[in-house]
Amino acid sequence: RRAPAARLPRRRLRASAGAGESETAEREPSAVGKLTAEEIAAKREKARTARSEADRLLVEVERANLEAERAQLEADKKKLEMDRIRLNKEAMKVGKVTDTVVDEVVDDTKKVMASAAAGASTTNDTPAPAKTDDAKKDAPTESKTELTSNTPDTLFDVTFTVDFPTLSAKDINELAEHVFSIDSFFVTDIERSPLLDRAVFRGNLRTTPQKAFDRILKELGKRELKDRIRLFLMEDPVDQKKPVIVALPADAKVRPAGIGTKIFAVAVFLLTTTTLFGYGVGVFDLAPEYLQQLGEGDEALASQLLSVPQGLLAIIALHEVGHRVAAAWRGIKVDLPFFLPSLQVGSFGTITPLASFPKNRSDFFDFAAAGPLAGVLASLGALISGLNLTAAGAVESWFPHVSNTLFQSSLLIGSLARAMLSSQALTEATITVHPLVVVGYTGLLLNAINLIPIGRLDGGRIVQALFGRATASAVSSVCAGLLFLGGVFGDSRLLLWWGVVAFFLQREGDIPCQEELSEPNDARSVIGLTLLVLMLATLVPFPEGFQSVSDIVGGGQV
Repeated sequence: RRAPAARLPRRRLRASAGAGESETAEREPSAVGKLTAEEIAAKREKARTARSEADRLLVEVERANLEAERAQLEADKKKLEMDRIRLNKEAMKVGKVTDTVVDEVVDDTKKVMASAAAGASTTNDTPAPAKTDDAKKDAPTESKTELTSNTPDTLFDVTFTVDFPTLSAKDINELAEHVFSIDSFFVTDIERSPLLDRAVFRGNLRTTPQKAFDRILKELGKRELKDRIRLFLMEDPVDQKKPVIVALPADAKVRPAGIGTKIFAVAVFLLTTTTLFGYGVGVFDLAPEYLQQLGEGDEALASQLLSVPQGLLAIIALHEVGHRVAAAWRGIKVDLPFFLPSLQVGSFGTITPLASFPKNRSDFFDFAAAGPLAGVLASLGALISGLNLTAAGAVESWFPHVSNTLFQSSLLIGSLARAMLSSQALTEATITVHPLVVVGYTGLLLNAINLIPIGRLDGGRIVQALFGRATASAVSSVCAGLLFLGGVFGDSRLLLWWGVVAFFLQREGDIPCQEELSEPNDARSVIGLTLLVLMLATLVPFPEGFQSVSDIVGGGQV
């Protein structure tokens, strides 16, 4: 009975406490309610922000995973494509085309392409044209594609940015069904790159290459497709007797020169002027008294000393101007020239890179041949004038003293010397010649080594324009080997160093023309072959025992 009495005070105590709290709440109801609402709103806002940030991070992680998977799939596709090309080459070498194996590789490639398309949100299934199976269509992006030189395994070597433009199956269908026709190019097979950046159309030309390509470009110009596609008509790299049309995104372009490249071009030009001056002054081999006169400010002597470097620089400049005038005439863009310094002859000339695709091989020939043609004519003019002044006795005692072997080092120069100088002068160990002889001889030598048909040298470009890419590649390999042998076993440091320069800077073939099947006309062929003959006549030594070229033609005795 004591227990109920003990609980009674506690109940009253709780009631009293509740009453006290109620009174406090009644006294300040508005302040407490307002503070609580602000806290709740702040906490809700923080929660929403945290959830949004978490969702964003999850999306970023998922996107990064998809990009990584896409990159891996693209790498797998490229590897499968290289395997297919390798199998084709091996089958061609043994004369047996392993269609089953190649088809298996192609099927694997298509499966990987389908997987990549399924993983990317920008792709959907679209039937491919002609004889191909179902392909996946990728939506093109707005980024640029940089197109560089070609390689033997592929038509083009393309460097991509992170997001690169592609050719959609819809565009390929439109090309095959509406742009190419029975009157221009009849498509029999379509091959699409695993990277979806190009398509190769194989088939048969229905007219001459130039007419067919003109009709194709005319039909292409009628459609919006012209803003998305760039076409090239060229030899099939697998079967060089057959034509192919290569379609690339319109954003494909030649790699432009960056700021670092431009700074380097200016630096090598300044270095070339220095080596030219050193070579030009060094050929005089001045005695001490003339050096003293030069130090005292003899302007006449200084102008004579500068005649050689100035003359060589003028010939190199004419060579470069020839290239650029022809390029402007034919609508070809060219980049900054690179002057090549040389300790042996002052300079090796210039490298003139293309910045756009030539329209055809005739335009490409005009650009390639104009430079050496201008340089050779200027050099021959200087050499003949110098030999004429030397024969007339218009020389000073301090003029260059050249060895008699100079006129035996070149069939062309030796023949001109024997035709214009006296036999008595040619029998002496050294000959005092006019500075123009040195200018003309060195200019011919510089133009001749640039006319060697290797890669992107002027001679390589001329052979590619006249005979096609395949022939130029074979000739380039042979000439590179001969240049190396001539430099090593012929004890020619000039050829050896030039071989090193050509190998590291110019050995690859040039960028393609838009239409590469039409051959240049006979007049261009004659000019090109004449330049190549002059190159040989300049670099081949004059045979001992012969007095002139007529002895060689007439069968003179050694």
